[in-house]
Amino acid sequence: MRRRVMVGLMVAVFGLLAGCTGPVAPASPVWTPTLDPVESVTPTLVSPWTAEEQVVVDAVTRYLAEWSRIGQDLEAADWNDIRDVATDPAAEQDLLMWSRWQQNGWHLVGAQTFGARAVTFDRQDDFGAWYFVDGCTSIVGSDLVDANGQSVGGSGRRDITVDRYSVAIATSQGVLVADSQESPEGVNLQC
Repeated sequence: MRRRVMVGLMVAVFGLLAGCTGPVAPASPVWTPTLDPVESVTPTLVSPWTAEEQVVVDAVTRYLAEWSRIGQDLEAADWNDIRDVATDPAAEQDLLMWSRWQQNGWHLVGAQTFGARAVTFDRQDDFGAWYFVDGCTSIVGSDLVDANGQSVGGSGRRDITVDRYSVAIATSQGVLVADSQESPEGVNLQC
């Protein structure tokens, strides 16, 4: 009997407790953040160069394009077109080099690429304002070949070099490359 009383008491207590809680409230709504539509933004490329620096970087690009164009077709090209983008000693050195290439039956295949890394003002003189353009030249994808298409570049060829171009914003002749040198002393660039 004692057992019945205990069971009955437990049922009554649980019943009261269940009734005390009242009806179960509906679950509160879950908050989901929403984002307002974002307008499409077109990124604007910003040149790392001042306007004058960009002019000399562009001069090196034009020079290398003309140099490659002439070197690829020495028979048909007017070699003196290099003087539209370069002055001496660069132009004279290029003319002498192409003369040697032609005597050997060589020509350029492909074109080098150049990435400017630094532009430095050098000096101002009667000819104009002079700058150095330092950067990395890659000859990957280009080669000096003979008439049979065989490379004459040799086994010591380096695919990427650090080069310096001397560029003048000439007062009467425009912007011209005046000289270039590979791995100039004092230039510490990683390519």
